[in-house]
Amino acid sequence: MPHGDIIASVLSFPNLNGYHVIILPHAEEYRDTYTIPLSEVLLTLNDPELHEGLANERYTAEKTIGKRRIYLYYYQTLTVQAQDHELYAIIDFVGFSDL
Repeated sequence: MPHGDIIASVLSFPNLNGYHVIILPHAEEYRDTYTIPLSEVLLTLNDPELHEGLANERYTAEKTIGKRRIYLYYYQTLTVQAQDHELYAIIDFVGFSDL
């Protein structure tokens, strides 16, 4: 799928039932530009070394994978017709720093 046609990537968390991920188009561009595999994004969400909620209702998750520190900024939300414990993480930023 060409990057210009991406509306949002929707993935299921591999380890948590009922959790879903939506990567906003600009965050997908960062992920693609920095060559961060989707598996590393999901690993950072599922098992972060640092997880914080910020005052602006955004969350951060960070994890060291190999020689890079992966950074995610995301919002957590329920859908209007959500099933029990069905949450969505809407990723607004994907980045990294070299160690």
